[in-house]
Amino acid sequence: MHLDCNRVNTASVHSLGSVHICFDEIPVITLIGLIMQKLGNGVLFSASDLVHFLSCRHLTALDLIHLQSPLPTSADSPDVALFQEKGVEHEQAYLALLQKAGRQVVEIPTSGLLTARIEATRQAMDSGVDVIYQAVLLKNDWIGYVDFLCRVETPSNLGEHSYEVLDTKLSKTPTAKHVLQLCVYSDLLEVNQGVAPHVMGLVLGDMREVRFRVADY
Repeated sequence: MHLDCNRVNTASVHSLGSVHICFDEIPVITLIGLIMQKLGNGVLFSASDLVHFLSCRHLTALDLIHLQSPLPTSADSPDVALFQEKGVEHEQAYLALLQKAGRQVVEIPTSGLLTARIEATRQAMDSGVDVIYQAVLLKNDWIGYVDFLCRVETPSNLGEHSYEVLDTKLSKTPTAKHVLQLCVYSDLLEVNQGVAPHVMGLVLGDMREVRFRVADY
């Protein structure tokens, strides 16, 4: 069964006990454009930066140095490139399922000015569209790049609707890193719509959908 962006099946919602957060076991894979970056005179942090910090504070120190004075880096291995390619294919496959089901989808550009992408996301949320693909959310010095925002009929500052976060992952099981990322996105979403989402979810590599109660985390 595929995600119905207008309803939540509480039978599929996981509680805190479903995922044990152990940050020492979180593997770190850095994707270009998803880590800290400069915006004006400030620095924007992402969910990946938080994962880095909880995994290894020295890595965060290196990221900050690299932001100010780029350090030597090695080229991505073929395995990393293949992983990224398969991740995009997985996203596109789920997007196709939503469109085939008749969902109205607005796609936010993945290039161009960051401020324009943030504003485009805001306008799409205001419009009440069913699904927002590649949404960009901002809260102070935190930025979030969300695979999908799905509309639910919960009133918010947007009107009679609001949104919940849905992310696609190649893994067949949720990990601590995945849940942490969803929590960051849900926090950003609360600021942007004026109400906390009740549920956040993953579409795993086998297309199973797993959902978590935001309040449990």
